[in-house]
Amino acid sequence: MIIKLQFRVYQQIRSCRFHTSARFWGTKNVIKEDSDIQRIRNIGIIAHIDAGKTTVTERMLFYSGFTKTIGEVHDGDTVMDYMQQERDRGITIQSAAISFPWKQHRINLIDTPGHIDFTIEVERALRVLDGAVAVFDAVSGVQAQTLSVWRQADRYQVPRIAFINKMDRNSANFEMTLRSIKEKLHVQPLVTQMPVGQGATFLGIVDLPTMQLITWDSNDCEDGSTFNSRDIKETDGILWKNSQQARSELVEQLAELDDHVLNVLLQDDNLDYERLSSKEIVSAIGRITKDVKAIPVLCGSALKNTAIQPLMDKIIEFLPSPLPKNNKISTIFEDSLFAYAFKVLHDRQRGSLVFLRIYSGSLKSRQSIYNVTRSCREQLNRLLLVFADDYQEIKSTSAGNIVVAVGLKHTVTGDTLVSSAATGEAAIRKIESHEYNIVPSIKIPEPVFFCTIEPYTSAEQKALDHALYCLQLEDPSLKATIDEDTGQTILSGMGELHLEIIGIRIKEEFKVNADLGPLQVSYREKITSNATERAELDRVLNGKRHATTVTLAIESLLETDPVICVRGKDLRLSDEYFDSIRDAVIATSSHGPILSFPVVGIKVTVIDCEIHAGTLPSIVAACASNCLQRIFVDGDCRLLEPVMKIEVRCFEKDLGNVLGDLSKSRRASINEVNSKEDIRIIMAEAPLETLVGYATALRSMTSGTGSFTMEYSKYSFLPLQQQELLISKRKS
Repeated sequence: MIIKLQFRVYQQIRSCRFHTSARFWGTKNVIKEDSDIQRIRNIGIIAHIDAGKTTVTERMLFYSGFTKTIGEVHDGDTVMDYMQQERDRGITIQSAAISFPWKQHRINLIDTPGHIDFTIEVERALRVLDGAVAVFDAVSGVQAQTLSVWRQADRYQVPRIAFINKMDRNSANFEMTLRSIKEKLHVQPLVTQMPVGQGATFLGIVDLPTMQLITWDSNDCEDGSTFNSRDIKETDGILWKNSQQARSELVEQLAELDDHVLNVLLQDDNLDYERLSSKEIVSAIGRITKDVKAIPVLCGSALKNTAIQPLMDKIIEFLPSPLPKNNKISTIFEDSLFAYAFKVLHDRQRGSLVFLRIYSGSLKSRQSIYNVTRSCREQLNRLLLVFADDYQEIKSTSAGNIVVAVGLKHTVTGDTLVSSAATGEAAIRKIESHEYNIVPSIKIPEPVFFCTIEPYTSAEQKALDHALYCLQLEDPSLKATIDEDTGQTILSGMGELHLEIIGIRIKEEFKVNADLGPLQVSYREKITSNATERAELDRVLNGKRHATTVTLAIESLLETDPVICVRGKDLRLSDEYFDSIRDAVIATSSHGPILSFPVVGIKVTVIDCEIHAGTLPSIVAACASNCLQRIFVDGDCRLLEPVMKIEVRCFEKDLGNVLGDLSKSRRASINEVNSKEDIRIIMAEAPLETLVGYATALRSMTSGTGSFTMEYSKYSFLPLQQQELLISKRKS
């Protein structure tokens, strides 16, 4: 049976702008302003860099009828990678959102970056999504950044589908990728589709629940919109036998994970797996996926336009709608508005564009709302549906949707919005009384690189400050601070590429000429000994005496722990004075005694605090700061350096040189060396400082054939010899 996707041309398009490339069909009738919540899917595409996320997304847009042509990453004409830097480099830098229809459903999709430098984009996308498609390279299997994004999805308990991409590649290996998913990600894969052939012989898939053979022939239809589908029969020989065995194994797994399937099978003493209909199997996989008990595994080749339509079908069948999994939100907010701001973009014409996930209630344009996080009222001017870098104005939206709000002046990433101050106060009381955690906070990674940034002329300083303000609103992992000693602006970020892109955006988008200084690694400082110190401060201000004595004790904690400040057992001190001491402790800890890097891993206990009547809290805070600085100066302190997990790929002939360079020049610890045909894969850990410029050095060692990826692992003590060299270098 030939199935051909028919693309509909939508007429009577009102209030709809066309994309400048004229690649979009009309969107007004494609996406309704209010969709049945059960027919909405909020999903993300997550993967290691270059696994094919954007390529998969572009095919989805084409087959849904949303675009007229297929965008290609290598041609720089994709819908989702719309930034010039993304198109020039062929990578995703910012997460991009889009909505499109598929079989009477609406899919709100966010395409996320795969590069470690832009991990915050993955983090905040997964925070608001109901499901995700994890894309795997059939040649490489689970890679370094795959592990990172998988852990992020685990943190928010996001149901996932695994899509093994690039099955057309010569070295594609479905079984190897399946093993790596099971062994490295520690999940139970449910093989829902089998590949028909691999590499050059890859033709299509077998859908195991329905026992359908689905194949694509590029000679019949190059864009993949036409495919052949038929039932598998006994006359298919080995294909029939392998499919039957794989289906039986799938049903066995389902019986272990789903009570309904087990009950159906137990009705027959012979455990006849044929009793289970394809509909029952699909329903069982959906229940198991939504409960995050296992991961259904699909396969295909996005570049060759193969098996994307079945993937879209499984998104509808397996991944959940935005219907609440529990009644916490409905208990607290009932039918009133509860929205979460997960992303902010700066638009020159519109100002701040705030991306919102609506969890309950409804939202209308020109509505007045209340920001619970900032304790302020906001006026919403317009509501927009987002289509990558294109927008469509709508009048209202309801629970389950993702929209963009225009006009919010104070809202930033992580803020909670409700209908009124009274609603917010009532919600807070309910949350505190029931100890609910309905809004897990976004984990913002600490920067590991920094550099100075200065405008070419003093006249451009104000414009640079504005650019940095806007970019920090967009990207919470970017930090801009002023060095108190030199007065220079310090820009901190997640990596070389991250800061390089920021520099280019400042010049091209904000039209500010600025110079970025050399990259430097962001170290941490650790007090390794316990100590107790007492400090006094006595001042006369405006003829009035302000005097206090503060006693602090510090205890060394793990390197991964933050600085915390607690009350001593017998301390009697008002909250106002204690809060001022705690704020002073945190502020003082931001500059360590060795090289002014932040101090980590200490617990500060306020043992005693004597205060003269009428003494200002600021005087108490200053005394506490002096006390802690004395402890820092007199105590034993060490530098901590960021250590990265790295995965290096090279040919056998270059392995010796690469290993030697890692051990001698990079201070690396080699964990394992694996082989995949003629490629050697080195898994190691190395200090970030030694990896600056490593990409260029690796290309030189391997004649351009080597590659590597890295992700943050931990902070560890810098060897004393290296610490002395670093201190000498910085002070000189």
